[in-house]
Amino acid sequence: MSDPPSSFARAAPGVRAATALHEDGVVHTYAGRLASVSGEVRLFVLSPEVSDPAVESAFDRAAAGWERIADRQGVVSVHDRGERPRPWIAVESVDGTRLSDLDAPLAVEEVRTVLGAVAEVLRATGRAGVHHGALSPASVRLVDGPGDARIDDWGLERACQVAAGRQQPTPYTAPELATEEREPDDRADVYSLGAIAYYLLTGGAPRTGATGAGEVGGDGSPPRASAVNGSVPGRFDAVLETAMAGEPGDRYATPYEFKLATLFDSHGNPQPAQQTADEDSGGTAQSEERDGLAGADEQPQEAVDTAEPGSGDEGSLDLGGYSVSRRTALGAVGLGIVGAASWVATE
Repeated sequence: MSDPPSSFARAAPGVRAATALHEDGVVHTYAGRLASVSGEVRLFVLSPEVSDPAVESAFDRAAAGWERIADRQGVVSVHDRGERPRPWIAVESVDGTRLSDLDAPLAVEEVRTVLGAVAEVLRATGRAGVHHGALSPASVRLVDGPGDARIDDWGLERACQVAAGRQQPTPYTAPELATEEREPDDRADVYSLGAIAYYLLTGGAPRTGATGAGEVGGDGSPPRASAVNGSVPGRFDAVLETAMAGEPGDRYATPYEFKLATLFDSHGNPQPAQQTADEDSGGTAQSEERDGLAGADEQPQEAVDTAEPGSGDEGSLDLGGYSVSRRTALGAVGLGIVGAASWVATE
């Protein structure tokens, strides 16, 4: 079935022009222009070879989810979407560097910054009920440095592949999404974020098994990041192992918990040992509130100093069940004081 981009543009309401960027797979990508937008946009368009109503419905659901979170910081904006002559969505054309185009491995601190930025985007969209499910280094762009991440695609291609029975798991796909037809959740995105971290730290994708997916530290898995890159702290390996655990329940419950683990190089899972209803659902803001990890806009639980008398700055602090060293916590407080003093000085 021949339907070049120019024919699509003539038939799609509000689309003035379209030229092909990528025409493989179930979803095609065009560079285009809209009557309502100045400048170039990108168009994700269902392939003209697809006529299955189930795939069309999958495209519509994924596009609607993307549109619902388009105003969140770090989400590639949506300009318009339509149904004729086939389902399509128009999004901003982002200037930035894909993580897949970076010269990895990166410095460990830079990796922490990137992961923190991506985790915050996923935290906001997850609270809106939208999960990506297909994160990879190619779907994340850095626009203004490592702390300014923009997330693209939002599982559009994956949703259509699953509906068409053409699923193609990548080394960044959570195992449960590679083998089952299920909706992604926080823990699936945590797995992908852990795999991205491995790539940024080592310059290579974690790749094991027939599907290309794997878990760090498991049988037949890729080498630990610290073995590939000597600058990676050994405790970071344990963080990656938890994030990329084969069983969803063994991972960090949310991207925010993974962010905290990367910041403190902790291998502990801050979730309580007992299984709860919100863990079954993949982790929610309720679990974050229970653990005092819901963020700066909520009251943190009182820190409990577990250091022995006379031990100086050794020992640890228990932050709502999340244990960090006193040295790290005191350093963070010091940074906060310095930042506040700098702000006052500029006023």
